[in-house]
Amino acid sequence: MIGQTLSHFKITAKIGEGGMGEVYRAEDTKLGRQVAIKVLPETVAGDPESLARFEREAKVVAALNHPNIVTVHSIESVEVLGGQVHFIAMELVEGQTLSELLPKDGFSPGRLLEIAIPLADAVSCAHRAGITHRDLKPDNIMVDNEGRLRVLDFGLAKPQKPLSFGENTQAATATAVTEEGKILGTVAYMSPEQAEGKPVDPRSDVFSLGTILYEMASGRQPFHGDTNMSTIGSILKEEPVSVTEVKPALPRHLGRIVRRSLAKDPDRRYQSALDLRNELEELKAEIDSTGYVSEPHSASLRSKRFSRPLLLLGAVAALAIVALVAITSWKGSAPPPSVYVSHPITSAIGQEMDVNWSPESEFIAFGQHREGNLDVVVQPVAGGEAVVRAGGPGDETTPRWSPDGRYLAYFSSSEPGSFIYLVSPHGGSPRKLITTNIPTLDIALASTSMGDRPWAKDGKTLLISRVGESGQIAIYRVDRENGDAVQLTFPPTGSGDASASHSFDGKQIIFGRRTGVQSALMTMPAAGGDPQALLEDELDNQLPAWRSDNRHVVFLSNRGGSGRVDAWELDVRSGSLKQLTFETNSVFSVSVSADDRIAYEPFWHDTFLFTVDVLSGEGKQLTFHTQDNQGARFSPDGQSVAYHSTRTGDSEIWLHHLDGRPETRITDNSSWDLYPDWSPDGERLIFVSDREDSQFKIFIVDSDGGGARRLVDQPISLRSPEIPVNAKVVSRWSPDGEQIAFLVDGEKAQALWSVQVDGEGSRQLIEDVTGFDWYRDSRHGIYSQSHGSESEMIAIDLETGYEQSLFVGPFMEFDVAPDGTGVAFCFGPGHMAMGLAVLKLEPPSETDGLPQVIGEPEYVVPTRGTWHVHNGGWSADSRSLVYTQDKDYGDIYELVERR
Repeated sequence: MIGQTLSHFKITAKIGEGGMGEVYRAEDTKLGRQVAIKVLPETVAGDPESLARFEREAKVVAALNHPNIVTVHSIESVEVLGGQVHFIAMELVEGQTLSELLPKDGFSPGRLLEIAIPLADAVSCAHRAGITHRDLKPDNIMVDNEGRLRVLDFGLAKPQKPLSFGENTQAATATAVTEEGKILGTVAYMSPEQAEGKPVDPRSDVFSLGTILYEMASGRQPFHGDTNMSTIGSILKEEPVSVTEVKPALPRHLGRIVRRSLAKDPDRRYQSALDLRNELEELKAEIDSTGYVSEPHSASLRSKRFSRPLLLLGAVAALAIVALVAITSWKGSAPPPSVYVSHPITSAIGQEMDVNWSPESEFIAFGQHREGNLDVVVQPVAGGEAVVRAGGPGDETTPRWSPDGRYLAYFSSSEPGSFIYLVSPHGGSPRKLITTNIPTLDIALASTSMGDRPWAKDGKTLLISRVGESGQIAIYRVDRENGDAVQLTFPPTGSGDASASHSFDGKQIIFGRRTGVQSALMTMPAAGGDPQALLEDELDNQLPAWRSDNRHVVFLSNRGGSGRVDAWELDVRSGSLKQLTFETNSVFSVSVSADDRIAYEPFWHDTFLFTVDVLSGEGKQLTFHTQDNQGARFSPDGQSVAYHSTRTGDSEIWLHHLDGRPETRITDNSSWDLYPDWSPDGERLIFVSDREDSQFKIFIVDSDGGGARRLVDQPISLRSPEIPVNAKVVSRWSPDGEQIAFLVDGEKAQALWSVQVDGEGSRQLIEDVTGFDWYRDSRHGIYSQSHGSESEMIAIDLETGYEQSLFVGPFMEFDVAPDGTGVAFCFGPGHMAMGLAVLKLEPPSETDGLPQVIGEPEYVVPTRGTWHVHNGGWSADSRSLVYTQDKDYGDIYELVERR
């Protein structure tokens, strides 16, 4: 091959070879750059199915756009000597492989983490794109001459069929074979399921990463054998010696990370490379903050310095779906007069939420919104100063007192992964316990990460909810000392479990199981077992809390028929129900003390529309109505803003005219009319409504309010059932005016669909989508996906399926500028700290291309004090944005029985 030219690549030297082909250095004669050329073997090229699968995976890898993944330039086929040669042109990485760099006794902890963190991050990026590497090993990891790591052959070295481990196993996958029968290559890094020829998923790569971590830390592989079969036997049956026993100077937390990565059972490993990366980053932060002494004579000092990391172990996470209400009527008779009166406990500016009683009922802990985010606060019930016990740039909330009063467990969104921490209610440094993967900006979900009494009676464990790799939510029991977690519930597909709480006698657990917009109350034995439905109907029943008699449960529901959420009580034995609160505003949280006192928080907010000039920063307030005013959209001619408002008692579509004319009401209906969007010619509007069958569907109406009709019969996704006006609903009119994009609930995730303006041709475009907007024309778009606790923004060519990642971070409610020069979105380290930011884009030079990102997001409206933002959209000239300032209020009250 040396000296030949394949297309416009002149081959100059051979670099290496393996079971999947030979790799050459080549000169790109068109662009004058050096590249690597991988020529595929005939065994792959001659199999049409294998070749097609190979090419699809390679295209995805080419679009990964990660700094630690080798860049694929092209996939090509040329005719040479009467036959077809298939090859991949990729980035030439000049440096050393990890196996060449690895010292005999392993790296220092600092150097190990410098390599391991970007390695795990790169593998996580590939997993999110649907690629399982299946051949991770030091020979496939390179560090270039500038010190930057690259992972090679993503998706390319994946076996097309299960391996049979006979005499030719090395020829299929191994790259380093020494004396007869002894293998140091791929087999030594296989997961147990891969070694058995079973189907594998990303957790197999986690095992391979654990094997690489072990070798980087100690200089030796965890599994040994003189032959293929003996190596496989070691992987399947043997537990490796702890890496901290091999090398006692290593941090013990590193030993726990490696051990969990190497669990034989995939369900016991980290469930994603992202979880592993987060754990490694925690360890790095701990080493950086404490200093690390590795000399053997410093064992006593190491023990003191690393007592906290031992307690910091976290492998799984908590989450749940918050749900406050579905709109429906209470089926019973008129409610009896309340037997309770309400006395305020707090009276601060802003919002206090997620309340919890101390064991002796002398204090309450809660999240307080005062400085543009939520902090964990402790306050005496009898009166006195409220003291911040945990704070950060994001939202610290949902504090939960341990039975002995020594700890407060709480949720924090201040860093990726969204962790549960422990802190003393008397002050001191918080201790990180476990990652949750709750979306950074979803405060509603954060409030259900733990129930009212998550702690076991002995205080050694607590209950949390965790978002798994599939996005499904289940309840886990977490060890207070080391963060180990055991899954307790296994909800059916399409459901999720949240807000788990122990009974006061410690024998029962109650939690909410959400399916769509409904939520059932479930119970199960604290020791484990099958959950049983306690209260299951078409309503939304959630945030349950036991009363001290272990017979009655207080929970939140909209059963009163007012459309608001109130506190209710259920008699577990008789099934009888009693309404406890009759608030004019919805109740957000509730807590029951050991002496049977009930604290709760009514919540309300006012939302006002503003505009801001993106270039000058000048802003203007448009509306001064109370209640909800959101979903604002500029008209194409820039003369009006359409939005929905609840100021009349119903949610209706209104037009605010920028020339000073009185506002125009477009819809007048007792149902929820939400989220308008303009046709490109400004003649019509689409909006979302549940006016038919109590299901949210897309309707279309003339801009003067006439001719309203349903556009499509398909129910759309509404992922915020408690308050529809705050839902993240997408329905966007395409630039050519021919299509409307909208989101539909699937079994596991939302999917993007489109429909023609005449209601015909409904079809699915993309699976697993959390948001969408068109990009410049009706062929291209930008959509978002969940990315652990954050979100990923992805540009896509809807005709070819070609994608390009634009940004990963904590954002929501994004909108694309009409000229394609930017994306505006809500952005920040927590929901209460969200500001309005813009990510600048460089439009493509070709009409069928995708944009490039320019720099990092820049705030155009930072959050201020007790308000945060929600996004609306761009003006037609891409100069201004209309958005909502959301001002939240809520004090904590105690229900006191009338005498």
